[in-house]
Parts: sequence; C-alpha cells; structure tokens
Amino acid sequence: MIVASCCVRALTAASGATAQPRCSGVVWRTLRDGTQTCPRTHSLIADYGLVRLRWSAWGGADARADGYLMCGGSGCAGTHPRSVRVKLSRRERCPDGVEIYARYDSWFYARHRRSLVGHTGYRIPCDGMTGGGNG
Repeated sequence: MIVASCCVRALTAASGATAQPRCSGVVWRTLRDGTQTCPRTHSLIADYGLVRLRWSAWGGADARADGYLMCGGSGCAGTHPRSVRVKLSRRERCPDGVEIYARYDSWFYARHRRSLVGHTGYRIPCDGMTGGGNG
C-alpha cells in the first residue's frame, strides 16, 4: 500500500485487522492490492488509500463499508482522514472462474458525515487494471 505505513498501522491497530467471518465468495480485485475479501485497508491512487474499513454487507448484490480515506505522501501535510462510504457492486464471473465486484463507488464526507464532499466511481475489469494508478 502506498499510503504512509505508519498511519495505516496506527489506524488498523486501533480497529483490529481481521476480516469479518461472513465475508466470503465474491472478491475485490485490483492489480495493486490483488484479490481481497472484506479488506480492512485498500490502496487507491498515488498516496491515497482506504483504512479502517468496516463491512456491513458482503457477498450479495453489493458490498458496503464505512471507513476513512488517508493521504500519506509528502504532499499530504496537514490533511486529516476523511470519512468515506464504499459500495462495490455489479457481480461478474471472470474467465478464470473467480467472481468479482466489477464496480467501485465511494462517497467522501466532511466531518462526521454531515456534508458530502465528493463521489468517485469506476468499473473494475477482471484483470484488476482500473487505471488512475490503481492498476
């Protein structure tokens, strides 16, 4: 993960790093992070990553989590973790037989989810090459 390892370790240690037992079946696949099921952390682009992900749903039509967006690079001085809501959807069986979530969406919030700051979303192909530095 590109996010500063000190910050990721501190945040994941505070919340525990084990996946929930109900997490199985469908996977989240990207070139940067490989194949994941209910990950606690996930890299996005450059210095950004998702941390302290808490999954409320996985394995159905979609997967949903709440967590934080962290920026850990040298250009991130003075930034703070931002609340994020993640949704994975569009289940798809790949040629290798693995079933993946083929769509990623996230919503970023100002303090304590009081106001929406932005949304991002993209398709995730079977090879995990999502572009934008994630593949």
